[in-house]
Parts: sequence; C-alpha cells; structure tokens
Amino acid sequence: MSAAQLEGILERIAQMQSGWNELTELATMRADLDALYLGFDGVANCQLATACANGVDVDTVSAPGAHDHKVIVLFHGGGFSMGSARSHRHLAQWLSSIAACTVVLPDYRLVPEHIYPAQLDDASRVYDWLLDQGHYPDEIAIAGDSAGGGLSLALIAHLQNSGRPLPACACLMSPWLDLQCKGESYRTLTDQDPVATHDMALGMGQAYVGDDGCLTDPLASPILLDFDGFPPLMIQSGGREIFLDDARTVADCAQKAGVTVEFSEWPEMIHQWHLYAGVLEDARRAIHAQAEFLARYLRVR
Repeated sequence: MSAAQLEGILERIAQMQSGWNELTELATMRADLDALYLGFDGVANCQLATACANGVDVDTVSAPGAHDHKVIVLFHGGGFSMGSARSHRHLAQWLSSIAACTVVLPDYRLVPEHIYPAQLDDASRVYDWLLDQGHYPDEIAIAGDSAGGGLSLALIAHLQNSGRPLPACACLMSPWLDLQCKGESYRTLTDQDPVATHDMALGMGQAYVGDDGCLTDPLASPILLDFDGFPPLMIQSGGREIFLDDARTVADCAQKAGVTVEFSEWPEMIHQWHLYAGVLEDARRAIHAQAEFLARYLRVR
C-alpha cells in the first residue's frame, strides 16, 4: 500500500467534511458525497444503461469483456440516507472490469423520505426483475458496501424466508450490520476512523427504522440473522473503521452455521476503501480478491 495514496484520499474526505455543519442541508451533503466518489477515476469505455426494475430505477454498467449473464447487484452505502447509483458508478466500473461481470446498481429509496422496509422492498423488486429478465439465480451475486452490505444480507434472508431462489454468493465491503452499534470497535477505533463515529451510526440506525421502529429486527440489523442455508460470503473490512466488529461477528456466526465464508481484515484501510480504486492500489487488490471469489461461485452458461 502507498501511504501517499491513502493520505491524498483522506485529505479529500476532510475537505468535503469541512464544508458541512449543523445547517448543511441533506441535499447538499448527498451531492457532495456523489462528487467525492466520482472524483476518483473509473474505467474507460464502460457502457452505461438505465432501466426501471419493477418500479426501481437501476443503472447497468458493463466494462469491455464483461459477461452479460454474470451479474453483480451492487447496493450502495451511505447510511441509507446518502449515496446513489450515480455515486457508485466508478466502483461498479472497477467491479465489472476486474470480475468480467455486468453490474446492476439499484437507486433504492433513501431515509428520511422513506424508512425501512422500503429499501428491502426495492432490493427484492430488483432481484425479481433480474429473474424475470431470464437470469438464473446462480448467475447472480449480491454485493454492497457499508449500509449496502447490510442490505445485501437482509435481501438474502428475505428471499430465504419467502422460499425464493437464492443468489450464488455475496460480497460485503466494509459492511454495517448492527444498528445498535454494540461492537467494541465502535469505541476503540473511533480515533482511527476518518469517516464515521459511534453517535453518527446510532443516529443513522434509528433514522433507518424510524422513531417507532425496532433496532433488533434482524432484517434491519443483519448481525442478528440466522445464517443457516446462506450462500457463500466474502467479507472485507478495514482495520481503521468502527464497523470492523460487525464483520468479525457475522463472519464467525455464518461459519458456525455452516456457511462458506472468506473473511479478510485490511489493517491500514478505512471504511469503504474500495470506492477509491482509481487511485488506491489496495482497493484494486480487494476487488481482484472479490473477482477470484466470484469466479468460484458464479455459473456461466
């Protein structure tokens, strides 16, 4: 890893955050975050298409050489209140290029305009749309970063609960999985995390389920799920993010339930470091590891 690469990223994150205060409107923060992520290089010559998937807007990203019937559904992060299909377009390009897959980016509904379970409903609609388009479940992988990682696990459990076919596998990047934020890393890594804080995560969790919502609903807080019968999981977390213990706990619980889990900690990495693949070598290395994982489980017809 190049320390200079990461330092440049941290400076750009700090510059964005320095323009925010208690009076900053959410719309401004959303636009700033989109601009930050899109400010890092993507992959040239990728194709972009848009569609409406059972009422949910989606972007489809295909890099040169990507297989039409190997699909990654990528759920963006942002605490369920920020992020978008647009913000994660460059990450989708890197995933598509390195894994040779088509990437579908759902623009699921956000908080506070729409609280849980709107996001899970949207995820389910997109998955059903892919099946309606002729994709087989074993051609589909689910992926997500931060809140999108939690949504990925929630979708698998929702599909399982309703007796529907499960995707081939799932890749979780810096997943946020515990709305109660109980892990020790929420406190011990606060000083090392340049992106999130314990109080911020707690506030986002309560906003997600609403004032009268339940933080211990396993479909909202996937750390509480029963993982029996889940498809193979790859989980990657950074050593400098407060959400690290979420990933450790879920990896352990899933393995005990008999799930194939490939879990890795990246000691120097920050939350959602994958988004900076255009300038960060370790981000590209992490995506290459995902590509190897996907190649083992996604079926090609």
